[in-house]
Formats: sequence, structure tokens, C-alpha cells
Amino acid sequence: MDLSPDQRRVHDAVLDWLRNPSGLLTLGGFGGSGKTTLLGELAKHFPTPTAYITPTGRAASVLARKLTAGGTRITTLQRPPDGKPPSRKWRHIFDASLPESGGPPLCTTFHKLLLRPVIDSKTEELLGWQNRIELDRRYKLICVDEASMISDEMLRTLQARGVPVLAVGDHGQLPPVRASGSLMQNPMLRLEQIHRQAEGSPIVALARHVREGGRLRDFTGWNEDCRLRQRSETETVIRETIAEPNRLDVTFVAWTNKTRVAINKMARALQGYAGPPVVGEPIVALHNYGFVCNGMRGLLTQPSFLDERRNWILHAHVAFSDDGMAGEWHEANGHQFNREKTFASVDELRNYGIPAETMGGGGRLFDWAYCLTGHKAQGSQFDHVVVVYERDQPMNDEARRWNYTSLSRAARRLSVLA
Repeated sequence: MDLSPDQRRVHDAVLDWLRNPSGLLTLGGFGGSGKTTLLGELAKHFPTPTAYITPTGRAASVLARKLTAGGTRITTLQRPPDGKPPSRKWRHIFDASLPESGGPPLCTTFHKLLLRPVIDSKTEELLGWQNRIELDRRYKLICVDEASMISDEMLRTLQARGVPVLAVGDHGQLPPVRASGSLMQNPMLRLEQIHRQAEGSPIVALARHVREGGRLRDFTGWNEDCRLRQRSETETVIRETIAEPNRLDVTFVAWTNKTRVAINKMARALQGYAGPPVVGEPIVALHNYGFVCNGMRGLLTQPSFLDERRNWILHAHVAFSDDGMAGEWHEANGHQFNREKTFASVDELRNYGIPAETMGGGGRLFDWAYCLTGHKAQGSQFDHVVVVYERDQPMNDEARRWNYTSLSRAARRLSVLA
């Protein structure tokens, strides 16, 4: 490929490492520097099999599409835990024909690579998840994308597998929420020059302007694809976004959970919705539940309803189409919706009037997904992003990273409410 000098330098350094890969190699790249393009080119030289992993389900879905578009043949399926052909019910997850030491690279999430499902042999129901004693295949390389979201603990868990790790991320983004993450603080290899294909993008230019400490009012590249809107237009912008045909391709991003909840409430009210989720509404997972991962957004596909005996349980039928998952029923915690904080303990559940013995007894934790926080949106991209810009000047390092991370979630259109 026609790589820039900056890309060529990093490309050759990774190839040198791949001749005898071991340990950890970190590669950082700012938005627009072409790290995804470079990763697609490097994929041609990766050993077989390679596992591409990301922290979130949507990030894995986006990466899989990009790799496939670049000519890399990937799979999102894994070998069954016992190596036997899976039943029809589990064919969307497992592929018994995959060889242990070869086959196409896997593209999945961190948790799916390291956990194995426990399935009842008679009912074929999912009973839970366990740490894998061995990975499903004998991977020769693990490539981590969106590595700025990987905590130090997650990295140690990954390295304990003894497989060489190439970690790729944006060293200008936020660190992992509520965890220490040094993986992208000082990457060994760096892409910092904006690639010529991105030079004309006002979204990339604005993100760079903010990352370098610039103010919104000093940015001169606004256009129809990158618009500055007034906070007084919030209701108008919400009406515009809820009218867009694919609700999973558009999202608001807010600095605080207070603002997130307010936007979600306003979006529902403008549609005349109240009470349980309505068919077509977007919701987001707040924890990992097997193949439903923290941060994955789905749409309600059937009317939801409250449990007659357990009045805190909301039965919701959700499809995570971006991740290839058809609609299925979830027992969700109805009290989590529109709550600023995520339930974190059994004591919190009981204080809220939920007589649960375990966190699972309180129901799965979901919330509306018209608006996400910057941390929850990290690792994903959307066609249209509306950033509620609440921190301009003075900006400390955290604010600058938050603004940069949030603005760079937009793939095609960006609206900034300030």
C-alpha cells in the first residue's frame, strides 16, 4: 500500500517484531493517523491463527467490518469448549470445523476470548461462564484494538496466556474507567501525523484542535458535517436524531450521568413514551452478560412488561443487530433505567427495595441509549454523534482527553451542543 513515511516507519518496526514475536508491543495512533489502515496492511503478515480482540462488543463489530473490507478473512466464531459439533441453537457462536492450530483469525471481545460458556447438555440452556483453562485455539498472536480501554489487570490476565500481544490504541483518549491503565500512556511505536486521507475531515481537525488544547470558538472548520449548535437547540437536535432511520447509528454523548439521564428522559418525552421500553427504543448493557458485553447497544423488538411476582424485573426482548445477535428475552432490572449510578452491590439493591440475594437476582443492568457518557461510548464509532460539550476552558488533562475521545466517536457527522 501507499503508506506515509510515518506509517512506513511503524509498519517496518512491527514487521521486525513479527519475525520473532514475544511479550508485548504497543502501538499508539491519534485519530486520523491511519492506524486502522495500517492494521489492515499488517494483518497480511500476522501468524495463523491470530485473535483480534476489543474491550466492547460494538468495537469488535466495527473492527470485523473494517478488516473484512480490507480483504482480511475473519471469523467471529470459536471452537466449542469440548470440540464437538454444536447444536443448532449454538451455531451462531461456535464452529467445530475450526482447526486448533490454523484457520481464519478470530475477531471478538476480550471477555469472549477468555471465558467459556457452561451449557446444560440436556436442555442446551446457558448456565453461566467460566474462565477458560485453555483458549479455544492455539493462537500465535493476540492483537488488541482500542487498547486505551484495557486496564492493567486485564493486561496481566491476557499476558498470563503466554501469547505475544500487539496492543493498538489511541494514546490521546481516556484511560479505563475506575481502573488503572498504563498500556497506552507511553506506546513503544507512535503514529502522530494526520494521514492525507483524513486531512480534509473537519471532524478529525476539530478533534485534533481540542486534543492540543484549542477552544471551540477558535475552530474555523465548521461545515454541514461538523456543526456547532447552541445548547438552546437541544430539543430540536433530539427531534432530528430520533427521526433518523437507524437509531444505533446515532447517539448523544454527555460528560456527566446527570446530563445523560436528562437527555434520555427528554428523548422519550418528545416521543410520548413513559414507563417500560417501547419497541424500537435503544438500550445499552451496563455489564457483561455472556455474549452481551458492557457497552453494547440494542433495540427493543417486542413490547416489554414487568414481572407479576418480582415487580423490579422488567422482561425486555432485545436484538443486538450490530453484533449479529437476534432478539432474545432478558430479565432486566427495571429500577436501573434513568438511574445516574449503576447498581454495584447487593446492599444497594436492598436499599432500593429489591430483595435480592445476589446481583443476578436483581436482574440484568440496562439503561436507555439515546445518550451515553463519554466513557461508555469509548471504543465505538457512530455515523452521527451529538456531543454535549460541557467542558471548554480551562481544561485539565482529563477534560481534554474526554472532549477528544467524545468528538472522535463520529464517523461521518458531528454535532456539538455548546
